[in-house]
Amino acid sequence: MVENQKDITFPAMGDTNSKKSDSETFEWFRSNCYNIGVLPTMAYFLHQRAGKLNDDDLIREKEYFSKQVIDFENRRDNAKKNFQELKGNTDPESQKKLVSIAESLNDYSEYASKASEIVDIFTNAIEENAQAIEKLRKIKVGAKFKAARLKNNLSQEKVGNYLGVAKMRVSDYEAGKTEPPIKNLLKLVKLFDLSLDELYEIQKKPK
Repeated sequence: MVENQKDITFPAMGDTNSKKSDSETFEWFRSNCYNIGVLPTMAYFLHQRAGKLNDDDLIREKEYFSKQVIDFENRRDNAKKNFQELKGNTDPESQKKLVSIAESLNDYSEYASKASEIVDIFTNAIEENAQAIEKLRKIKVGAKFKAARLKNNLSQEKVGNYLGVAKMRVSDYEAGKTEPPIKNLLKLVKLFDLSLDELYEIQKKPK
């Protein structure tokens, strides 16, 4: 997983000169998420940070708002029940309660709908973040192949001939557009004397 970067600027939070960590930004979202205009801001922030966010943070926020949906739906259902029990009463006190319940019913329905929309936003963000991380990983691995090729003073054409593929395919490997199949990957590792663990930055667990 990618570690949080703590130097983002987030003007929508009120202070254009303030640097906010991802965790601080998520806290701000939780406190302001039901205000007008915040949901598009949230979606934009998550899109801009795709590939640089921590998956655990995104999953945590999705679960938080999923619980919010359930909570507001339960409150809405209870308000509906109370409304049905009182709607036949004509006394002033009952009528006053009905007005208050009707207002709460509308609020709970609106909040449940917004919370559900936020869940969708984080669902999309989790997928987009994973795709961006995978893309960055391919680019990083490709850059290592290119660096190794240049270090060994080999042209893309010569590497392609060694692998049995076109020069353009080697270019795609180095640009991170595609990954070499396992057969070619093993050939490249052998050719450039690379370690798969180092190439893919695999952290070995201590024994």
